[in-house]
Amino acid sequence: MRVISGKYRGKKLLSPKDDYIRPTTDRVKESMFNMIQNYIYGSKFLDLFSGSGAIGIEAFSRDAKHITMVENAKDSLKLINANLKSINVNKDNIELVNRDVIDFLKISREKYDIIFADPPYDYHKINEIIKIVSDNKLLSDEGILIIETEKDFTLEECSDFIIEKEKIYSISKLTVMKINNLER
Repeated sequence: MRVISGKYRGKKLLSPKDDYIRPTTDRVKESMFNMIQNYIYGSKFLDLFSGSGAIGIEAFSRDAKHITMVENAKDSLKLINANLKSINVNKDNIELVNRDVIDFLKISREKYDIIFADPPYDYHKINEIIKIVSDNKLLSDEGILIIETEKDFTLEECSDFIIEKEKIYSISKLTVMKINNLER
């Protein structure tokens, strides 16, 4: 794994030792950041299920203003800290939260410009995440919510969001959603 673009471009990141963490591939990561490049600069970026930290680090490398990474697996937290240390990143603008994603979302009062969620493929609360983001108004008015799932996963309809883009890469699907301002 590596940082694809920005101020940390080319920096190698440590990979997980086992298959429990399924990092977003470089191809999917590059494509996703190309899709959302106009949203990154100066953004508040929330990375849910951070795993190795690669997505949050990529966003920070591309000039997101503040990154919040949420992860509750001890091995993942160690890996994220090791990756942050290996690129010698200034942690003033990166917050690492050791907490369950649903619990974090329920208590968060921040507004984010970009929320990225890449849960394990067997995770059954993706639609609950979308509902909490909507109910708690955690996304800025012009913000985007990105969900990475298995390619065959179908999101439940949520009138508060519209799907702006959906793209399949091998076994993965990226869904980019925006707030449906007509419903608010």
